[in-house]
Amino acid sequence: MPTLTATLVDRGSLGGRNGDFASRIRNFEAAVRSAQQSAALVATKTSRSKVKRVRPLAPTRAGRYHGLRDAIRWAPVQGGVGLAKQELDQKFPVWLVQEIGTGQRATQRVAGRPNPSGRPAKNATYIKTVKPQAGRPISSAFVFATKGGTYSPAGAARGQQLYLRSQVKGAPVYNSQTRRTAPRIVISKEIEGQHFVRDGGRAGSREYRRTVLAAARTQLRKKRR
Repeated sequence: MPTLTATLVDRGSLGGRNGDFASRIRNFEAAVRSAQQSAALVATKTSRSKVKRVRPLAPTRAGRYHGLRDAIRWAPVQGGVGLAKQELDQKFPVWLVQEIGTGQRATQRVAGRPNPSGRPAKNATYIKTVKPQAGRPISSAFVFATKGGTYSPAGAARGQQLYLRSQVKGAPVYNSQTRRTAPRIVISKEIEGQHFVRDGGRAGSREYRRTVLAAARTQLRKKRR
């Protein structure tokens, strides 16, 4: 996310004794640390509020993860706050799909490490992409079912979710040769990005900038005589 950096130069303009100046600097530094904590909370709250679950929960299986909302956390870093990405990668490895959507690309920025200027190189690691999914057939091991695991053809009921065929009541037997009783499901729409990281970063940045500038006005403004 964007960071705010302040460079302090003592030109004797703040007034007061040296001890008073040092005290005001310490107060400002404490206010910056407090601003980081506040901005991290705002960013975390905003990101979590943006997470929407389109389909009902289904049993956990390989490749399916639950708990995206709780896995998102922002924390203080040098010069501001940053997404706890390593933690998110571990708890919800497919978060990027939900962040930007399928068939999309995004630029990743790391706090304190600017990306190269100009057009990104072909294999630039900070450019993240998610392949399109529309038109891709889903494995025949899966069928649609309503909550509780009762079979329903694709689009025939509200609140459907993909389940393993072997765990669904009333699922047609799959014939691998004819495929007549259970045609494979084909993805018809791309997943839309929810942009919870982007929006959380923006909200946290605004909070950090606001509180740091307020502290600077309070602690570093020249005193009136």
